[in-house]
Amino acid sequence: MTANSANPEADSHMDDLAAKTIDLQHRLADGTRKLEALSAQQANSTSLIRQLQSDVEAALAQCQQVNDEAKRRAEEEASGVVASLQAAVEKTRDTVLGGVGHVREQAVAALHRIKGDESRSDRQQSSSPKE
Repeated sequence: MTANSANPEADSHMDDLAAKTIDLQHRLADGTRKLEALSAQQANSTSLIRQLQSDVEAALAQCQQVNDEAKRRAEEEASGVVASLQAAVEKTRDTVLGGVGHVREQAVAALHRIKGDESRSDRQQSSSPKE
């Protein structure tokens, strides 16, 4: 209450308003500090999100590079495998042809022997006296 006040009820009301004003000023100050802290957190979060986005983009780029390299190597290996298979086929063909040639030579030699044996047998039969 004020000493010069004639109305104690008005003084009480003024005191109540003063207390509420002080309380509101404290709340406003607290809110301002919290808002400033939130703004700082938001700036930090935004910075972290940008960094994370940059890291994700870099990781995606690396994944694409690895994928491209894997495809390139697979193509190289596939062509290497094809070349190896072609060489193996050629070698097998040459081996088979060589074997066939050898078998043919043996068969021809055997036929000549058989013909030679038949000729001798025919000569022997024609030279033998008839009974």
